[in-house]
Amino acid sequence: MSENYISHHFDDIRQFARVIENRGDDSWCTKQSVLRDNAHYQREAAAHYLPIILIDDKYDVHLDLAQAQ
Repeated sequence: MSENYISHHFDDIRQFARVIENRGDDSWCTKQSVLRDNAHYQREAAAHYLPIILIDDKYDVHLDLAQAQ
């Protein structure tokens, strides 16, 4: 996710993460921590030449699994 996306959709990110990850109490999750963690994962992916799908405007991702193999 881009900084822009996180900044504008943080409440949605938290809402859906609770459902997907079944986090329960996620009061520790802040916009700053999400931005920091996201930047870390983007740096790691780039350092290892891994492809990323950058969500910037809306969360509408379609994966081509044939290309991933």
